[in-house]
Amino acid sequence: MNISLKNWSLALRPWSLPASISPVIVGTAMAFGDGKGDALAALLALMVAIGIHLGTNVVNDIGDFRSGVDQGEQPGTINVIQAKIFSEKKMTCIATASFLIAIVTGLVAVMYRQAWALIPVGGISILAGIFYTSGPRPAAYLGLGEALVIVFFGPVTVAGTYFIQALTFSTPVILAGLACGLICSGILIINNYRDYDNDLRCNKRTLPVRLGRNFARWEYLTMWVIACLIPVIIFLVTGKPGVLLGSLTGLAAIPLIQTVLRTTKAAALNQALASNGKLLVLFSILFSFGWLIRLP
Repeated sequence: MNISLKNWSLALRPWSLPASISPVIVGTAMAFGDGKGDALAALLALMVAIGIHLGTNVVNDIGDFRSGVDQGEQPGTINVIQAKIFSEKKMTCIATASFLIAIVTGLVAVMYRQAWALIPVGGISILAGIFYTSGPRPAAYLGLGEALVIVFFGPVTVAGTYFIQALTFSTPVILAGLACGLICSGILIINNYRDYDNDLRCNKRTLPVRLGRNFARWEYLTMWVIACLIPVIIFLVTGKPGVLLGSLTGLAAIPLIQTVLRTTKAAALNQALASNGKLLVLFSILFSFGWLIRLP
């Protein structure tokens, strides 16, 4: 059995990590901007987010393999179990190790900051990652994937990162998290849009399968519109004009939106997936910089 770095990368999908790193950046920047930042707590929060994310990636491969979704020809990423790169048992061990790292790191963070309220939040986050494609009624197969991504890669991660440092949170923090979650959900929207034919054949009832490809196009456009309006709302609430920099991400997203609206070709949509991840990073950087700078 090949255990090359390439195969480990296929199993863990580290290229997807901007989805979990970006909200940690935003939560940390907001904490430091409010004079409540803690570098060690921020680092621990980052490790927790990455551990849960990688564990979820692996569990998703296991769940899709068991359900038969990846038995046919897939235009996207390789299922390493179906490809016989790693066994299901080994993937289960990898997922368990990832979640254990997140749990141990999370407990250290909680004890360091005495932030006991985050323990159930972390537990629910792990369960959401496990049951996304596992269990008798996987959330991803019921059309709930986008909602889970918006919540857990958005307000939960941003507010959790902020809370572990500041021991409180606020409306602007939740709103900033919502913007991150919405942009992150774009990755899943594109993925489900691309996989429509295969998911329909395998009875994976994603939103595009339930409501049609045209719905997915408008869903994607609406996501970007709302995400880019949120910094405007935060500006109106806080009076910080710098956060409006985050809205500029929408201008950079125009070619990406046009691609999703106009094509169903897998190759183009695979590139769109990567572009959406990069734009999430761009949003987190622009918004964080805007929050930290002090303008007259």
